[in-house]
Amino acid sequence: MTRILYLGNTYFSLFQAEAATGSLNIEHLEVTSADGFLTAAKLTFPDLILIDYDNPFSWRELLEYVRPESVIVLGTNTSESAPIDVFRHGASDYIPMTEIASFIGNLAGSRYQFPTRPLYNELRFQKIVESSADGIFIIDQNGMISYSSPSVTTILGYDPGEITGRNLIEFLHPDDHIGVQEKIAEALLLPGEIIEGHTGRMCHKNGQWRWIEAIGKNMLHDPLINGI
Repeated sequence: MTRILYLGNTYFSLFQAEAATGSLNIEHLEVTSADGFLTAAKLTFPDLILIDYDNPFSWRELLEYVRPESVIVLGTNTSESAPIDVFRHGASDYIPMTEIASFIGNLAGSRYQFPTRPLYNELRFQKIVESSADGIFIIDQNGMISYSSPSVTTILGYDPGEITGRNLIEFLHPDDHIGVQEKIAEALLLPGEIIEGHTGRMCHKNGQWRWIEAIGKNMLHDPLINGI
């Protein structure tokens, strides 16, 4: 039976109910620091680690100590950015709040299949990004657009195919060129760090200027993203 370590409190009662039937081999511990986790891991030798997204001991920090494919993050809010964040950092899976009960049932019945294949994460990542209300661009170090999410159509009026392959600068107000270029340069110096983006104007397909607030992150090192 898979040895499971749950680092959280949000869904403890659900796990406890399944464990009482003998269908789950699970340990529940409150962990709020790296030292606490290392102690817990030595006591349990888990095959699978479950952690709440909002656990004070960040799942991002957890990934520094274990194989990412052994970590599943459990959703504790409805943020659209949460699963994107989880997959970008390499955790095995993200379980939304609405799927927790069925996930626990599948674990108990040995029906859960671990999604360790890169293709799975790629497809799920694409589904999440394409359902986001925020406009998402992926650009290279020179500003060339390699991906534009469908929501860009709602914001700027262009179909993704009309934007992909063109330079981001083409859509910016001339007064914002330097500011955006500086932010791209900053992102290149800080891979993996979130960069507070430039607030400026982008040209709508109808010719009007739209004010856009952006944030960025250099993910050129991540083969799933390969861009900023």
